[in-house]
Amino acid sequence: MLRVIDACRLQLVSVRLKMPIVKIELSAGRTAAQKADYVAGVTRLTSEILKCPVDSVDVIFIEIAGENWAHGGKFYSTPASAT
Repeated sequence: MLRVIDACRLQLVSVRLKMPIVKIELSAGRTAAQKADYVAGVTRLTSEILKCPVDSVDVIFIEIAGENWAHGGKFYSTPASAT
């Protein structure tokens, strides 16, 4: 019985890894409504372009605080350790 369950888990994982995962890195501060609109659009486009079911698309937001993000040698906001 345990071997059947393990085989099912392995199959589930291998199928899951084939599905598109869209990771969005952005600065913190977007509203839930903005993220919901973005998810809807990205999911639709991903499904259309990659020819996959809408329910197979995962969207992950990675919010980065300004003190953890620098551009051109300058932080977007002052890191706490610098004050």
